[in-house]
Order: sequence, then structure tokens, then C-alpha cells
Amino acid sequence: MSPAEREQLGALLDDYYALFLEDVAAARGLDADSLRWLINHGPYDAADALAHHLVDAVIYPDELESRLNDLCGGKVQIKSYSKIADRQVYQTAWNYETQSSAAVALIYATGTIHSGKSKGAFSDPTCGAETICKAIRQARKDKSVKAIVLRVDSPGGSGSASDLIWRELHLTTTADQPKPVIVSMSGVAASGGYYIACPADTILANRATLTGSIGVFSGKFNVAALLDKIGVNAVTIKRGEHAGLWSPYESASAEERRIIRDLNESQYTLFVERVADGRALPAGRVRELGGGRIYSGRAAIENGLVDLEGGLKDAIRIACEMGGVPDYRRVPLKVLPRWWGSILNLETGDLETRLELLESVLPARYHLARSYFNAWLYNYDDYSLMLMPYWVIFE
Repeated sequence: MSPAEREQLGALLDDYYALFLEDVAAARGLDADSLRWLINHGPYDAADALAHHLVDAVIYPDELESRLNDLCGGKVQIKSYSKIADRQVYQTAWNYETQSSAAVALIYATGTIHSGKSKGAFSDPTCGAETICKAIRQARKDKSVKAIVLRVDSPGGSGSASDLIWRELHLTTTADQPKPVIVSMSGVAASGGYYIACPADTILANRATLTGSIGVFSGKFNVAALLDKIGVNAVTIKRGEHAGLWSPYESASAEERRIIRDLNESQYTLFVERVADGRALPAGRVRELGGGRIYSGRAAIENGLVDLEGGLKDAIRIACEMGGVPDYRRVPLKVLPRWWGSILNLETGDLETRLELLESVLPARYHLARSYFNAWLYNYDDYSLMLMPYWVIFE
């Protein structure tokens, strides 16, 4: 780890640890110093956890229904309790069936950003620029849609695909009859995921959202040594001095590395301009915050990269206020993109089934590596990526 990398990850971990202390201390009726002491002297068995007020009771599974009866003041089964809780949440949120001429479009931008159509009906979802742009255009042209909420949960991906999505959102907020765009950041909205959030009127994140990562990088897999090791001789015949720039069978020359750096600097300058315009920040300040550095949602709010702390429900409320819709709890939501058409077109076969069975027994680290490798495969033809160059996991 470089000193700079250790510094930024340490700062992020400090933020997450502070949030953990605040929330757990408040929930358990403890002061932060006492909780910090408990953390440093744990872990605990059930009896000690009870003694330290980390849990309220120590019971067996067969005693749970009796405990619920005491809490609810009557006979309650776990299954029926769950249904009641779901129904209460539904009734206090919003009504999808209300007949109204005013609606809010809720667009999900989930997974690695890449060109083409979104993927992932039966696998990790991806954010295809063609699919997301179509959804934004549909919402922009729909007269009943008064505002758009973009729910972002993405570590980024293709620079060019991110710019296409940015363009559609920019057209929406700057049209002759503009529509408000509110971004609601989920667990991660970084690099390209932050890029597409820039043109929004308001950006919301929760305190632990992983965001920022304003940066661009390029790279390629060089498998020449691996092929040589297993006895495979790959020969390339080319015309043009830099025809093999992205070839996986040869290293980049010093001149080719300069070309790649220039391409990246051009893309990064554009990234900085987008953030500066969207966030009303000086370009110099954006460069100070950029360089690929990641932030917690709390730090992003303090630095002006995010406007407010809040979740999806808060974003819908603000969208209704800005769109002139009187009651956000009863506004119809038009959720985009629609997925069932792509599900019907999927081709499945015995090979895919066997691969799924194989993957089911592989360790969790494999699935993480596969997700990251897929991010490269989806963008193999893009010279620069707005993508977090690693996954951050706190266990």
C-alpha cells in the first residue's frame, strides 16, 4: 500500500468506525467511550453480552414466539408478525395505485457501467448506457412525470458510457421545460457512478455511502508470460506503429504509455469539468478532492460533493416538492428500466446450469474476483475507465 492509499482508506475507515460508535451507542444507551472499551475488550459470550447491555435477552429459538407475545400483548406467530410489519411499512410509505396525473420516475442505475444494454436478470446486475439512457428519455418525454429520481448503486465503469448517461440527464435538467433530477446514492456511487450524478439538481447519500473516486485509469492484461509458461506461442502481425496498443500479447512501449496517459488526462479533465459545473465548485477545488480519492457519504457532504444526507424516501419527497406534486406518500412511481422483457429473451442451457452449480460451491472471494473481472470484460473496448480500481470491504 502506498502512503496516500493507506491515508485515504484509513480516513474512510475512521468515518465508518465513528458512525458505528454513534449509532450503536445511541441504540444501546451507552456513551461512546464505554462502547469503545467494550469493542476493545470483546468478543463476549451470551452472558457477558447481556451483562454489558449489548443484547436485551438470551433465549432459545423456541422461546421467540413467547417473547413476541409479551412484546405485542397477544398471541402472535412469527409469520403473521412479518406480514403485519410489511403491510405497515407499505401503508406509511407511498401508494403505487393512486390515480393521478402527476408521477415520479424512479430509475435504477445498478452495477458496472458499460456500453449497450443492461445485463443481469439471473446474475449480477449491470448498468448499460443504452438501457439507462432510454429510460431517462422515456421519463423526460412522459408528460405525467414531474420529476426523476435516479437511484445509483455503482462503482463506475466505462468513461464513454458514463458520459452518455450524463448527457441524457443534462438534457433533462437544461431543457426548455426542465424536469428536476434527484440522485439517491445507495451503498456505492463512485467514479462513473458519481460522474452520472453530477448533473442532478440535488444529490443525497447516506452517511456510509462510498462515493467520490473522481479519477480515470487505463490498463490491459498482458498474458505473454503466461502463454509462454504453458507452451503457447502467440504471434502478432500488424501494420501501424501503435496497432498493438491494447494487445494482450505485448507490453506497451514508452511512447504508447505516454499516449495512454494523454488520453487519460483528457478524460480526467472532462470529469473535473463535469463535477465543477454540476456542483458549482471551482475546477481547482475539484482537483483537490479528486485524484481518485474515495469518501464516506458524511465526508462527501462536508466537501460539497453531496448535498444532503438521506435515503430513497427522502429523494422521492424532494422530487415531489421540486416537481410540484403535493403528497409524496401517494405519488405513483414509474419504475424504470423494465426488466421482464430482457428476462424472456435470455438463452439458458446445460452449460450455464453446470457453471452455476460449480460457482455455488466456490468461496466468496471467487465471486468478488469474478465481479471485478466482469467489469473489465464489459468494457474491454474502452480505452479509459471511470471505475474504482478495487472493492472496499469492511468485515
